[in-house]
Amino acid sequence: MSAARRRAAVLLGLALSAVVLLRGPCAPRPTRVVLVGDSITVGLVSEPHGPSYAELLAQQLGRGFQIVNVACGGSSTLDWQPDAPPALCPGLPGWVPIYATRARPALPADIATILLGTNDMRGALEQAPIEPAAYQAALRTLAIALHADGAREVLIVSPPFSFIGVVRLAGYRQRIRELCQELPFVTCGPDLVEVLHGDDFAPGDVHPNARGHAKIADALAAALREPESR
Repeated sequence: MSAARRRAAVLLGLALSAVVLLRGPCAPRPTRVVLVGDSITVGLVSEPHGPSYAELLAQQLGRGFQIVNVACGGSSTLDWQPDAPPALCPGLPGWVPIYATRARPALPADIATILLGTNDMRGALEQAPIEPAAYQAALRTLAIALHADGAREVLIVSPPFSFIGVVRLAGYRQRIRELCQELPFVTCGPDLVEVLHGDDFAPGDVHPNARGHAKIADALAAALREPESR
């Protein structure tokens, strides 16, 4: 290589180094979290009203996290099955396959959270309430699908107390704990039966109020910030 070419190569290297120094180190990629759920995750809040847990979660976690809410009001675990028939999802036109139109396009993600069960317990928009074994089977299929489509970790949040279906809820909580032991990519998130209490709901309403949503956000933010606790 001639002296002129060596000098040009050195100058080019110095120029590239200057560009790198001016730009500084690359900012770390935010942790992407996809929220799967029903109307509680959509953001329905009973009285006294206030921001939803999904909104509060994004505020608390800040720029280091990207929160993507794909919840569908009125949905059950059966509605979120990859092969489930189309269902109504408020805010979307007509009947849609919920998993294919909501969850799959939001993936991949570092973490997908699942908060489902309130409608399962009550049998809302279903032929009958979903028994614990069927609930577990549906959760398992959903978690496996989320992981296969790019969710590195699936975090399941136990649903809150409901006067209708309280016996089923005990079974749901046990089946969730079993799934966390069974599937290596599934972890148990907050148990909302322990997090929320009677004054966190308006009388007769299954949706937490502003205080309840704030408690969910606090508990979930703590779980997402501290991987070793999951």
